[in-house]
Order: sequence, then C-alpha cells, then structure tokens
Amino acid sequence: MNYKPEESELAKLAVQLSDYTELINTKGSEWINIETEIDRYLIEANIPFPKFDIHHIDKGYIRDSTYYSNAEFANALNLLKNENFRTRLKSHRTILSIDYLDFKTLEEESIAILNRIKRSVPNVKLLYEDVGIIGTSINGYDDVGANSTPMILKDENKSIWEIDIFLKEGSVKFRCRDSWAINWGGLTFPEGTPLPDGPDIPVEEAGNYKVILDITGGKYEFIKLEE
Repeated sequence: MNYKPEESELAKLAVQLSDYTELINTKGSEWINIETEIDRYLIEANIPFPKFDIHHIDKGYIRDSTYYSNAEFANALNLLKNENFRTRLKSHRTILSIDYLDFKTLEEESIAILNRIKRSVPNVKLLYEDVGIIGTSINGYDDVGANSTPMILKDENKSIWEIDIFLKEGSVKFRCRDSWAINWGGLTFPEGTPLPDGPDIPVEEAGNYKVILDITGGKYEFIKLEE
C-alpha cells in the first residue's frame, strides 16, 4: 500500500474513531447492568419502582405525581432509618460520581473527534435515515407499544422530512430508526427549533397537518390543512 501524505490526517482520524468505538464498547458493557442492591431493599419494603429499560429509556421515568401512595411514602421514610440502606445509598452515589467522570471523558473525546473531522473533511455532514414522528397525538409512546410513523425524505442534501397526518391534542417527538438514540423535541407549537433529546412538542389543537422537519435548517413546522 502506497503511503499518501495528504491522507495522513484521515489515517489519524480513523485510528481515533477506532479507539473511541472500543472505549464505548468497553464502557457500555460496564453500564449495561444498572441493577443495584438498592432494588432489593425497595422490593423488601414493598416500594414499587419502574423497571428501567436500556433500550426504551422513556419507560424508566415516573411522570405521574400520584405514582406512590401515602403508605409507600411512609415505607420509604422508614427505610431511610435503616443504616445499611443509607450506606448503600452513599456507595451508590460514589459509583454515580465515577460514572459521571467516565461520561465526561467520553464527551471530551467525542468533541475532539468532531473537531478533527471538521478539519479533515470540512464539508462532512450527518445523514439521517428513517426519521419518524411519535407521540400521544398519534398512537402514544413506547409505554403503550407504539411505533414511529415514518416521514418522507423530501430533500436529502438539507435533510428535510415531511408528512401529512391527523394529530390529536397531545404531544409528539421526532426520532430516527424508531429509537430514542437520536431524537428531537421542542418547546413551541406550531413551529420551533428541534432540540436533540428535547421535551415533548405540545400539539395544542387537533386536526390534519403537514409536518415539516428541517434538520439542517434547525426548524420544524406544523401547518394545519383545510378540512
């Protein structure tokens, strides 16, 4: 293989990407087991907690303020009097602190790689595939087994996606490949800026809409269609 000096920067980038992938895989295997001994104490005290699903992160949240009964709150207060449980909590906090430092290392490494990519290939851009829309305004989120409704790619270069769809009052988000790994929310309706991992976009009025997601331009629109 002939060495090409002009490609040396790309070779360094390839090595850095390979090392980063290996680091992600190593750390991923450590983080995949998120169960802790704290769970055992909660079960023994008859305190319910949602089963966290690493593949469907939204299932791990408690959105309902009435999730716990008064009796369960009382059980939790009694549990905090348990010295062993308090020790477990402190140990768990230490583990989370270490995990945070690991995440910071990954973040810093990813920023360094991104900057190198921009230097090596100035015109590079992300290509998004299989963008869809999901939410209570359609068939619900993952908690009820709903899937994303596929959108249509209208402009590949600018990554503009569209769909004509009936929406109920509720909320929606955009995501890729029917997964939360890459998703966008927003703060305003009927138009706004798509925010990575942002909040649910409120759909304030039911009706038929043309939904436009311009990922490159950083804008989404919900255009109400005539009945």
